[in-house]
Amino acid sequence: MRTLFNINNWNLRLKMFVPMAIVMIALIGITVFALSHTKSIAHTLTTKLYDQSYMTNYWLLNADRDYYQSLVAQMTLTSSTDPAILEAAKADYTENAQQTYERVHKAEAIFKAHQAEFNQYQHADSNKNVFELIADFDTNFAAWQKEFDINTNTVANLTESTARFDAAREDINQAEEILDNYNQAILLESQTLQNQLAKTLIIAAIVVLLISLIVCIIFARNVNRRTKVTLEIINKTAALDLKYSKGYEKYLEEKDEFALIIAAMGGARKQFREVFEQVITQSSNLQNHIQTVNHNMSHLEDSVQDISATTEQLSASTEETASSTEEMNMTARDLEHAVHSVAVQAQESAKSADELTRRAQGLSQDFRTSYNKSLGIYTGVKERLEQALLESQSVSKINGLVSTIITIAAQTNLLSLNASIEAARAGEAGKGFAVVASEISKLAANSKQAADQIDQITRNVITSVSNLSSNSNDLLQLFGNEIKQDYHMMLTSTDQYAESAKGIDDIATDLSSTSKQLLSSIENQVKSIHEIALASNESAAGTSTIAGKTETIVEQTNEVIESMSMSKQGIDELLASVSKFKI
Repeated sequence: MRTLFNINNWNLRLKMFVPMAIVMIALIGITVFALSHTKSIAHTLTTKLYDQSYMTNYWLLNADRDYYQSLVAQMTLTSSTDPAILEAAKADYTENAQQTYERVHKAEAIFKAHQAEFNQYQHADSNKNVFELIADFDTNFAAWQKEFDINTNTVANLTESTARFDAAREDINQAEEILDNYNQAILLESQTLQNQLAKTLIIAAIVVLLISLIVCIIFARNVNRRTKVTLEIINKTAALDLKYSKGYEKYLEEKDEFALIIAAMGGARKQFREVFEQVITQSSNLQNHIQTVNHNMSHLEDSVQDISATTEQLSASTEETASSTEEMNMTARDLEHAVHSVAVQAQESAKSADELTRRAQGLSQDFRTSYNKSLGIYTGVKERLEQALLESQSVSKINGLVSTIITIAAQTNLLSLNASIEAARAGEAGKGFAVVASEISKLAANSKQAADQIDQITRNVITSVSNLSSNSNDLLQLFGNEIKQDYHMMLTSTDQYAESAKGIDDIATDLSSTSKQLLSSIENQVKSIHEIALASNESAAGTSTIAGKTETIVEQTNEVIESMSMSKQGIDELLASVSKFKI
């Protein structure tokens, strides 16, 4: 209920309508009141002036006239001798006298109907009211009639009759004068009622105007005050002052247009504060991130430059390794031809070792199958390695190649040692083969030395390409294990060859077995060396590509740093703009 009568919850239309409604209701009330009182006055005038005064006066005037006519008829009766005239005069006398009495008493009936009012009025001369005057009239009228004998048309005492007639007429006249006073009193009362009504209407109009003025002032002050508050919050917002003020909280529970505007502005200012606070916070965070990015990009640029230099060195070493591998490949092919010749010659003296040959073939087939399996695994790992190089960094491939070179060099050295042993066992027939084994051992040592140098150079790069290094290690480990396993299988078969060839000429058997073993190893070695050469060339090409990509990364890093600087400048300008708002 308090909310309903709180004008702060009224809309402007209602506030504008209420003063007019008060005036209209007051005007309607005043009009109804005026009409009611006017009707009352009219009813009073109608009742008293017509029903009482006019009708009473009417009967008295007619009675006075009839009374006078009865006197005239009486005088005619007393003075005329004409029977016709006398008859007419007698009828007139009787009728007029009767009407006089009746009309006076009709007036008396009206007086008696309003006896309380007419008792207040007395004639100034006789000090009698109308009822006393009518009683006197009855007495005088009866005495007047008594003085006249209608049968003889004579008046007993003319003086007494005249006096009684005059007294009766005087009673009627005084009653009429009292009616005149009554009429004046009615008119005066009506005028008084009119004056009272006018005063009442004027007072009511003044009261209504005062109430309307007070209501208008209250509403005007309310609207003016709330307009100022609304303009104040709008001007604060326009002046970029978004600070929260508790002075506006009371308007949030009110429902007029100003309260709605203030509530809407408060909500908008709250949203602005939240947005600008978030902008400031995020801008500060972004500035910190930009500084961090600039710092990291600077370190990244230095690291990339180091990688570029290391990659260039690695590329040079890889090219040297590739060159050495090509030379080793050529030497291995020459060795293959030489061993092939020895094998052909040994076959002529190894016909008696047919069983040994079949075992050697089976061993060769197993060895080749194992090799193909290792080659397939190696190829899969190599594909993953190339994919990893394309996705991130190509440097780790060098580590795999270096490990492969080292492994192959070790195997080559082992084969060379084995060849030297076999050559020593062969005696004079194995001298040429011993020379070749010695060269292979030197080549393996050179390869290992070159691989160690490459490994030393690539250590600084390996940490940034750990995933590729992992794949390379898997490949090298798998390939190395398979080769070792095949090699052990080959050694086992060689032992079996030795046991089976006891009945054959030791030299021919040893030469044939060694030739086949050496030929198989040389073939595998040639293939391995050829693959190493290809891998070295690919590694050199990949290293060159890495070097080129590294330069591109350096350029893009500089562009990123420049973009970060421009972003920081934009954020500084944004913070400068937002700092104008007071939140």
